[in-house]
Amino acid sequence: MKSLATTKVVISVMSILCALSAFAGTAQAVTMFSDGFETGSFAAGGWGYYGSSVTTASKYTGTYGAEISASVYTKYIQQSISTSYSSIHLAYNAKVTSGVTLYAFYYNGSAWVSMGSAITSTSWGAYNNTVPSGATGVRLMTTAGTSGSAYVDDVVITGTPPPPGAASSPVPSTGATSVSRTQDISWTAGSGATSRDVYFGTASTPVTKVIADGTALTYDTGTMATSTTYYWRVNEKNAGGTTTGTVWSFTTVPPPPGAATAPSPATGATSVSLTPTLSWTAGTGSPTSRDVYFGTAASPPLVSSSQTGTTYSPGTLATSTLYYWRIDEKNAGGTTTGTVWSFTTVPAAPGAASSPVPSTGATGVSVTQDISWTAGSGATSRDVYFGTASSPVTKVIADGTALTYDTGTMSNNTTYYWRIDEKNAGGTTTGTVCSFTTKASVPTVTGQTEAAATTAITGAGLVKGTVTQECSNTVAAGNVISQDPTGGAQVNVGSVVNLVVSSGQPTVPNVVGE
Repeated sequence: MKSLATTKVVISVMSILCALSAFAGTAQAVTMFSDGFETGSFAAGGWGYYGSSVTTASKYTGTYGAEISASVYTKYIQQSISTSYSSIHLAYNAKVTSGVTLYAFYYNGSAWVSMGSAITSTSWGAYNNTVPSGATGVRLMTTAGTSGSAYVDDVVITGTPPPPGAASSPVPSTGATSVSRTQDISWTAGSGATSRDVYFGTASTPVTKVIADGTALTYDTGTMATSTTYYWRVNEKNAGGTTTGTVWSFTTVPPPPGAATAPSPATGATSVSLTPTLSWTAGTGSPTSRDVYFGTAASPPLVSSSQTGTTYSPGTLATSTLYYWRIDEKNAGGTTTGTVWSFTTVPAAPGAASSPVPSTGATGVSVTQDISWTAGSGATSRDVYFGTASSPVTKVIADGTALTYDTGTMSNNTTYYWRIDEKNAGGTTTGTVCSFTTKASVPTVTGQTEAAATTAITGAGLVKGTVTQECSNTVAAGNVISQDPTGGAQVNVGSVVNLVVSSGQPTVPNVVGE
């Protein structure tokens, strides 16, 4: 800007801007182009021009601003302008030499049209032309057929830009759920925006302005509440006005879930199956998944991550072993570490019963003999089977703890079978089948014929022994006078029974007369 024009230009530009602000309300005029012709050239300054007299650097930076020489040809300089702007004004300082006229034109898309000013003053003056809407360029031009020069300085083209485009690409996306409580919001600036107002809060029509005329594209929301819907809007701004943005919303994460409860097996349980299925009740607050920890360490390792079900099968476990487990419930709001639970598995199945009394295969056993045995290792109870079937099926004791069984009075000369199945929480060990045979009872055969006595004796499992003949006045010949052992005696099977059989009355010789 040349010193002669300084005052004129300041007054001209300031008056235009104030007028435009008053006319446009919230819209404000901005400088679209300015040139004080201090250094450079017309081309470097972005000017279009016509005529060799305006092509030199000395004409661009002359003592009195840019010089447009007049001649028999029309000479001009011109600038393109954006059609998106409104209320465009062309302000400049100018003077001419005597006999020269300077005109201002605009281009309407098909022809250059005069803006009505004809500058003939040889003194500096400030000029302001209103450029019609839709113009794509302005031109300062001297008339043909004259000689001399026009001088132009401090050209300023102002206009009101279009309002900015709307903000877009919200983060979090609108409608998003399970958003972190510390999530900042961000967006993509609307085209042409130079600043913005940001509204944020829990009202569906956000009214709390958290940023006024800001330039950042993010806002730190701090720590938000859980399970809360937040609404926000970005109003993009520039000199052309304010573009009210879309109201976006998102919902924050819920609070972390409650802890898992009701463990099965119950914590501290004993004699737990070697193939258990662990189960529990999900924590409150709608957990979406959980981590399962399980093992023999008091701080068990992770065995299942982010599973949705509320059961877990650890496979086949070791006997008599203490196991620990924990369920950490999870949702978008966080993870709740569960209580460490524990249980102990069943012991190994017991050892077999041993040392049977009577010993297996024994004979001559008293019919009142009780049976007994030595418990298998680790047994806590037992089932006792007893009877005359070789595979005993009659359970005479169920889950008993005694190591004896009262057989009552058994039958003579009978084989009995029995079995002890030892039991504990780890299972049942089927015992060996043991057997014994009871003693025979000697039948009473006195008074019977020898033949009948023999049948009775052999029928009782005994053997007829010696037979001695004796005379008897009371027992008929051929009948048994006595036996040994006596009837009712308890003897081993196969024992001998000796008989004394009557030979009849004794014969007395006739000795009369002798």
